[in-house]
Amino acid sequence: MPIPLRMLSLAPLPILFLVLLLGGCATGPSPNLYMLDVPFTSQLAGIEKGLAVGIGPLEMPHYLDRPQIITRAGVNRLQASEAQVWAEPIEDSTSRVLVVTIARALNSNRVYRLPQRVRTTLDWRVTIDVGRFDGTIGGDVLLAARWSLYRGDDKDVSLTRVSIVEEAVAEQDYEALVAAQTRAVVRLGEEIAAAIRSGGL
Repeated sequence: MPIPLRMLSLAPLPILFLVLLLGGCATGPSPNLYMLDVPFTSQLAGIEKGLAVGIGPLEMPHYLDRPQIITRAGVNRLQASEAQVWAEPIEDSTSRVLVVTIARALNSNRVYRLPQRVRTTLDWRVTIDVGRFDGTIGGDVLLAARWSLYRGDDKDVSLTRVSIVEEAVAEQDYEALVAAQTRAVVRLGEEIAAAIRSGGL
């Protein structure tokens, strides 16, 4: 409902500024929402089968702990877009893509994000520390992560690796950037699954 001009003319300057500011914000376009995602496959449906694998903790860089999508603007400079934002925390999207990718690669529907609500005896645990995960529009995405495999509840590490994954951003837009980030996470998940299949060697 519009505010009568007579009332605005009588309002103190700070209140007038606030009203105009809020009015301008209300008419602005809504941001575009994105998420990392891969389709589930019907092969994972049915009774539980395959190796039990727990994914977590997954540590992400603090500069990604925000709704805005981050792009690389230089060696030491980042940009945060107010118009292009994540629909959920990027840690959640990354975990989901890893879980689905590893499950498909191992033909198992017993791959879980840790911590679980219901405790399950695990065959393998994976901890992941992401050091960098960003890219440039029309350039490349870089995912750098150190990850470790543990057998079941063992505290001793069976294997630790550093994975550096690069994916080209096919188009000059954010949708292509997010698609490249999804592919990078899928490749990381496939590397982890291959290590599990080899027995952590």
